[in-house]
Amino acid sequence: GRMSLKQPADEGGGAFLTQKGEKPTTIKNEINELEQLLAAAGQTSQSTLLLKKRKEVREVDESLELTKKDFKRRMDACEERRIQFEHKQAKMREQVLKFEKFIQ
Repeated sequence: GRMSLKQPADEGGGAFLTQKGEKPTTIKNEINELEQLLAAAGQTSQSTLLLKKRKEVREVDESLELTKKDFKRRMDACEERRIQFEHKQAKMREQVLKFEKFIQ
């Protein structure tokens, strides 16, 4: 539609654009509605971001748990090998002692 600019002197208020025949209060209502929609969209966007971050944290936590389990499995295997090594060492000491007694 056609736009007209009302001058401040006309009503003693601020200048604003209106479509021909449209009342300023209607425009204010529409602006309020749009502002509410934008605010809701912003909250939705923040909620979406929060959900994404929570999902990322959950995935990192799951990955960390898998890493911890793998680390524990490897440490248990190292401990088992250490025990086996100590047994072999003890057997070798016994054999060395027997051999030393034998050659004396």
